[in-house]
Amino acid sequence: MEKFICRMRLAELEMATNNFENKKVIGYGNMGLMYKAMFPNGLLLAVKRLHKFESFEKEFLLEIEILGRLRHTNLVPLLSFCYEREKKFLVYKYMCNGTLHQWLNVNPLVGAVKMIGWHFKGKIAIGIARGLAWLHHNNVLRVAHLKISSKCILLDEKFEPKISNFGNSDILMNTSGIPSSICNFVVPDSGPSPYKEDVYSFGILLLELITDTEPSTWINFPTQYVRGGELNVIDVCLIGQGFNEEINETLRIAEKCIQARTDGATSMLQVYQQSEQLEYPGNWNFIDSCLE
Repeated sequence: MEKFICRMRLAELEMATNNFENKKVIGYGNMGLMYKAMFPNGLLLAVKRLHKFESFEKEFLLEIEILGRLRHTNLVPLLSFCYEREKKFLVYKYMCNGTLHQWLNVNPLVGAVKMIGWHFKGKIAIGIARGLAWLHHNNVLRVAHLKISSKCILLDEKFEPKISNFGNSDILMNTSGIPSSICNFVVPDSGPSPYKEDVYSFGILLLELITDTEPSTWINFPTQYVRGGELNVIDVCLIGQGFNEEINETLRIAEKCIQARTDGATSMLQVYQQSEQLEYPGNWNFIDSCLE
């Protein structure tokens, strides 16, 4: 593991999180709790304390294998790890604007229900597409994420999206020649390509951006949202803001992504290239409140 990232001592993490006190918790997920950590030199980082569960050893190693070797503007930077007294920790660059899911729902940073305007939603979508396309086609380690959702998209100080949570990913190809700590690679030709799942999930994420509703609440999931770009599925706060054409085109991209699960006709590289062609003109407010 130390071939890829440096190791930290548990004592350092305990000091930076005030012995992992509850008020330092900034997030939680299937793998564990995330803490805000301030180090003596003033460096602010995020520390994930892993729960013990059936596959936590594998997920810990996968996260290091992937994020320790891959660096991209749309991947969350993994900086260090700790494995001491049977406890496991991962240390990341701190993302001050939380998750995309938080901004699409109740934003704890401002204590009110707000939404990101389409100008920025579009930019965030392009960033996520760029990151996924690079994961699928880079020349170091090709990866299918397999769990893309708004909850695993972090936003930095400039609201640049960062893909996180690689514990359930598949490594499909190692092109760097560096031995892997995860011994088994998935061979895409041996069955349905895992890349399709990322394309499909990105389509669902686009629909969440457009409709501003949780995918878990959708009826007839998700076909009711991808019928020819109908305006009645678009969040009312986005209509009439000058982006109807771009939003309808994004709906068409989402439809292709969702169909890719069965026909495999669309790749993330194609999706990124199509998304990048969309224009988001004007100086629009970053936050658009949907007020009655």
